[in-house]
Amino acid sequence: MQTQAHKTQRLVVLAGALLAALLILIVGILYHDTRQNSVSVVSSESPQRIVIQRPGFADIVLTNTKDSWLIEQPCTLQTNLQRLQPMLGALAPVVHGYAAKEVDLAAAGLLDPQAVVYLNDTQIDIGGTDLTGERRYILRNQRVEFVPEWILSLINGGITALASLDVFTRAPDQLIIHTNGDTRTSTLSDKQLEPWYNLSAQQIVTWPLTGNESVLSSHTLELVTDSKKQWLTLDHFARFSAIRYENAPCAFILPTDDLPASAPR
Repeated sequence: MQTQAHKTQRLVVLAGALLAALLILIVGILYHDTRQNSVSVVSSESPQRIVIQRPGFADIVLTNTKDSWLIEQPCTLQTNLQRLQPMLGALAPVVHGYAAKEVDLAAAGLLDPQAVVYLNDTQIDIGGTDLTGERRYILRNQRVEFVPEWILSLINGGITALASLDVFTRAPDQLIIHTNGDTRTSTLSDKQLEPWYNLSAQQIVTWPLTGNESVLSSHTLELVTDSKKQWLTLDHFARFSAIRYENAPCAFILPTDDLPASAPR
């Protein structure tokens, strides 16, 4: 006949076994959910194509090449990865969110979004800020999530915020200046060419310029890099200068005083 101590011991062992089985089940469920979330995050954080749409502006299209990201529209430019990576990180899927039907989309600014970003085929609408002013509402796959407030400022920076501002992607081997309206042509010496290497723009804008800016003088630059020849136009305006590659729909804008001393005025 079993004693009370034996019965108690059997109950404790049985309860322990049931608890262990329950813990294994919970861990299995959590592992399965984690695996699903991990797959989702990896695929969403590694898009091959990004499209940024803003009211009143040309779309910005970026593609993921083997080596880096390249801006394809509205013009072909190298990407500033130090700006792009934080944007992708901020737009990565989050664990917590709300079903769209549970949120006042009008109050969140999501019925008339301030910008729309496509990561591959996933549409992300960017709305207004919450009461703290530190987070911004986004709508993705019929779920409302939060992103840092600064995401819209970065996107509204346009191609200037996302592109490399270097006028030359590689150091030129030779630069020949043709002064328009004159027969003079000058080939820069190595010492004169050096200040052009790291020439950086203040901003990049679509061309032609909108507004009442008039060109004061215009010059043609003949650029030779790795035996390949390119033609650029240097235009001087009253408040700035613009450098544009031949037939390019965008121009590099920089203060005239930032130009090397060898640049024609």
